[in-house]
Amino acid sequence: MRLTLLFTFLAVGIGIAGYVLADFVTNSAGRNESAEIILVQPGDGDNTISWKLYRHQIIPNRFYYFLAKYTLSELFVPKVGEYEIPARSTLAKTMGILNAGVSLQRKVTFPEGITSQKIISILNKSPFMRGQIIDVPEEGSLFPDTYFYTHGMSRHEILKKAEQKFEMTLAELWSDRKANLPITSPRQAVILASIVEQETGQPEERALVASVFINRLNLKMPLQSDPTVIYGLEKKGVAPKRLLKKHLKEMHEWNTYMLRGLPKTAISNPGLASLQAVLNPASGDYLYFVADGLGGHRFAKTLDEHNRNVRQYRKFMADKNQQETIRK
Repeated sequence: MRLTLLFTFLAVGIGIAGYVLADFVTNSAGRNESAEIILVQPGDGDNTISWKLYRHQIIPNRFYYFLAKYTLSELFVPKVGEYEIPARSTLAKTMGILNAGVSLQRKVTFPEGITSQKIISILNKSPFMRGQIIDVPEEGSLFPDTYFYTHGMSRHEILKKAEQKFEMTLAELWSDRKANLPITSPRQAVILASIVEQETGQPEERALVASVFINRLNLKMPLQSDPTVIYGLEKKGVAPKRLLKKHLKEMHEWNTYMLRGLPKTAISNPGLASLQAVLNPASGDYLYFVADGLGGHRFAKTLDEHNRNVRQYRKFMADKNQQETIRK
């Protein structure tokens, strides 16, 4: 009986000590002072994963990993993926993250109004994705937005998402368009929206700018949009630092000073607001607009009024430049 009692006490003592040790190992704060990224790849076993946790200072000793794995109440099966382990994360929390298999979400953003070439450049430079995009999609076919991806995702998959979102958004907006617009197809709407996108960065002006171009199309007037001229020159390999009068007379398929109607293609990838503005423009008789020097525009119904606005803009800019010269 004495031996039985002795072994019983020893067993209980060992059990308590083991429980205390396991609790200490799994619930002690990690040594990593900042968040760490752990990548679990196909074929990674316990040895590899324990080394990664040790190298990132999440555990002070690889023994901790094995002790925790075989003492945790739940089965631990780390999933392939990329995981962000918070600073000072306990081993129990870390193993829970690896076991859940919810990979780190990275993101890539395509700003409104950039060209397809620039979107492809952003996508090809985004890290931790596979495959390079070679062919540049049609201008005005990619929806500007933020897209999320996980480690190892194909860049072509992100590109497909951008194309599908553009098609779905355009179809929805086209079905709710204003009646009697001089736009006969969704593609024409995209072309005009891409011009509006480049003409103003002021949200409250988009519908008004769109109405100017709609009125000009109705009257068979040239759109006379500077961004279309610049785009055409860039397509020809010429990128002027400043748009001059001679550039407005240079013939190409995007020169809306020389040609009536819409240019050959879109000149950028317009965002939602510009598409909405074109398909539901403001009401009014404005036919002209010019910058006001403060980030917005002055609108006019007649050429005389427009010319006055142009003179005011030039005077404003001359005064501004003079003041800047004095300050220097």
